[in-house]
Amino acid sequence: MKCNKSQQGMTAIGWLLVLAILGVFLIIGIKLVPVYISGYSLYSSMEAMETNPKLQGIPSRYLRKKVMAIVDLNYVRDVRPEDVTITRKGKGYEVTIAYDVYRPILGNLSLLVEWEKTVTIP
Repeated sequence: MKCNKSQQGMTAIGWLLVLAILGVFLIIGIKLVPVYISGYSLYSSMEAMETNPKLQGIPSRYLRKKVMAIVDLNYVRDVRPEDVTITRKGKGYEVTIAYDVYRPILGNLSLLVEWEKTVTIP
């Protein structure tokens, strides 16, 4: 039986299509990885705030300054002071950071990442 030698792989158009799809996923990955790295570093810093004895019993205005210092220290440029909410919860405070990150991809196509983290400081 003879093998058909004309069917030996993908055509040039097939390869271009595969490369275009991989390129789109690569662009999305390049745009999203820094957003997730900064978001998770902020998450871990906020969780460390819960167990920090220096933060217990301080007034809310100093707590807000401390939270914004942590945001600056982690290079999270998308958090504004109005994204931080501090509410009284019993003898302590509940600190919530909720912010959105927009990253343009191609033309008018953008990605939206929403972050929200709440910790309780006794």
